[in-house]
Amino acid sequence: MKTKFKTLLTVASASMLAAPLLSAACGAKGRFDQNDDKKIIITSGFSETNKQGKALQAIVDYYNANVVAPNNLYPIEIVRVGGYTTTSIVQGLKARDKSGSIGNLIFNYPAAAAEIAEYDMSLDFKGISGLDNIADQFLDINKKIAGINDGEIVFIPTSKSTSILTINLPLLGKIISDLEAKGLAVDKSESNKIINKAIEKWSSASEDADKAMINKKWDGAFDEKSWNEAADLRTGFTLSDTTFGNWNDYLKFITIVRSYYNPEKVSYIASTDSFPNDFYTSAAQNGITLFPKTNAAGTEIYGGFDFTSYKKSGTAEYDGIKKIFDIFNPAISTSSLIINGDGSYGSTRFSKHEYLATIGSSAGVSYNYVSGKAAQVDGAKFINAKFKDKKNDLTEILTDDERKTTNLYVVESSSDDGIKFIDGSYQNSIYLSTNDKQKPDKLKHDGKLTSAEQDATLKAFGNGKNYVIVVADANSTAVSSDSKGIVTFKGIQLSDKSKLLGEIDFRLGKKQLYLIDPAEFEITLASASSFVNSDEVYNLMAPTKATAESDKSYIVGQGPSIIGIHSNANEDEQTRKFVEWFISTTVEELRIPNGKNPDKSDKFQTFTNKKPIDIFNEFGNYLNTTKEFFDQPKGLFAKEGTPHNLIFKAFQALVTHPESNFLVEDPGATEADRVRKAISTTAKSLVTGNKVKPAEALAKFRRGIE
Repeated sequence: MKTKFKTLLTVASASMLAAPLLSAACGAKGRFDQNDDKKIIITSGFSETNKQGKALQAIVDYYNANVVAPNNLYPIEIVRVGGYTTTSIVQGLKARDKSGSIGNLIFNYPAAAAEIAEYDMSLDFKGISGLDNIADQFLDINKKIAGINDGEIVFIPTSKSTSILTINLPLLGKIISDLEAKGLAVDKSESNKIINKAIEKWSSASEDADKAMINKKWDGAFDEKSWNEAADLRTGFTLSDTTFGNWNDYLKFITIVRSYYNPEKVSYIASTDSFPNDFYTSAAQNGITLFPKTNAAGTEIYGGFDFTSYKKSGTAEYDGIKKIFDIFNPAISTSSLIINGDGSYGSTRFSKHEYLATIGSSAGVSYNYVSGKAAQVDGAKFINAKFKDKKNDLTEILTDDERKTTNLYVVESSSDDGIKFIDGSYQNSIYLSTNDKQKPDKLKHDGKLTSAEQDATLKAFGNGKNYVIVVADANSTAVSSDSKGIVTFKGIQLSDKSKLLGEIDFRLGKKQLYLIDPAEFEITLASASSFVNSDEVYNLMAPTKATAESDKSYIVGQGPSIIGIHSNANEDEQTRKFVEWFISTTVEELRIPNGKNPDKSDKFQTFTNKKPIDIFNEFGNYLNTTKEFFDQPKGLFAKEGTPHNLIFKAFQALVTHPESNFLVEDPGATEADRVRKAISTTAKSLVTGNKVKPAEALAKFRRGIE
């Protein structure tokens, strides 16, 4: 039977800090069947261009081409969505949408599994082959998700990433040089590899590359008044490698660094991309359970989890919020720590030597440095006199919501073929409509104009200068054009030299292309060697301890995990067969595009005699969750000094030494997602202009997360 295959995929941080289970009767709103449309849809939150998205597409293509027909199975269709929301699924469940559009699988938080369980629409995978190969420490999450029956397996933790702290070594060396000259104690003994590597990297840095960029941003910024006021922070403090392994010393150090450098020149010292992870980890390290599983009266709507006590004065949870907030607030309130996330990440500014350190997902650690030799964007500031926002650089000018529909890029060069623009550390192209070699349905990373009129306008634009282009959806709120062709950007009418080129083919879709007058942006390019390169970083786990004296380690576990959604008897069985194949079947050979030219054989990564779960995790930079994976590290996971080996050892310790190593994940309840977002949003708001007293900042934080 030749038909298609339906699965829902979305990713975000996983969830486990939770506790026992709850019966499905609690919150159930009536199971119903979706229509059997003879396909399994994967609604994917993975970008088509990132490694996870490429791996998923290749695995689906292989399944459709080699597994479906011989076994009379439903083929798979991937439907991509922006981000990791469950909104459309929940709306479909509420409406009892029987069309089939709700889907069959989703990769997401355990909180999403609890949402589905509220409607009695979970799909149980118990009994499929391969489940017994998932390590118990991860599979046991099913005991800690609200709303599922005892013994059900509705959540398969296929992949794990964690939070990695990446240190900019030459910049740390520069900071050590500056602060040590003012009396900061630094331990340079042989055992302190990070400290000594940093000093060496700064000493050997090229004068016209790394040193030039770092000095431009950090030199001559000493703030004597602030430094003197922070003298008490330095009392008894010695910088060493252990500084970066616990929250107490790490946050104190970046606050000390903040006191040295004037914020008018150095905006922030360090960044984090997932503050809720940091907050929850710190809570666990300090023995605080913010949302205990009590099954007490009144907790039924939260699946038995207590999401009310943290709001009530006098409770242990209420006091716990204050204790953890007080750990982070000194760094937040002094602009020592900037909180990113929700589409805004620290990697871009870190790679430009603007942050000493950044905490982010291990799956995206390679974005912290540049590779290749192409020129990079050092700065692109919107200098229109009417724009009063202090944040005027290309990397931060858009709001989180605007980034969902709008992208800004710098044009590096123009030619008879079109233009080359810079996207992160990559160069991509927008081709003229006359370029017959470039087919719109093959442009996974590039774009193509659609008319001779567009070609002429593009070729005549810019006068050889670097300029900004805006690639946006038609409903973008950040940019628009009126009937006279006047472009409005960020609420400001631009000069008539800015143009709306119109709809173009872009990355397998349709987008609006705007060309922005070069006079509107101050653009600075620099050589790749001036940026952070792979040999200039040191990766370690985000602080695993509360203090240097702590004897227990806590690490974040996150990553895509399979959650089933009931559809109908036929599709449920087909979905179970796909998941079984994914986690248990060995594939002879599978190739995944690994570059911008997938038509060339050297742009593929080939996997032989591996299971799809192993291929997905290896290519996507995820840690596997299978027992055989932890028996013996292979490939990059076995190579000392790599982020892969680092996280392998950390997660292996969870399995081999559970008495002193603990996994931290969100509660498996629907309210957990709202609280996580509230913690992130509220903390970000405190970064921008938090000059209030600590008690007032805490009060604002409490209001925000309630």
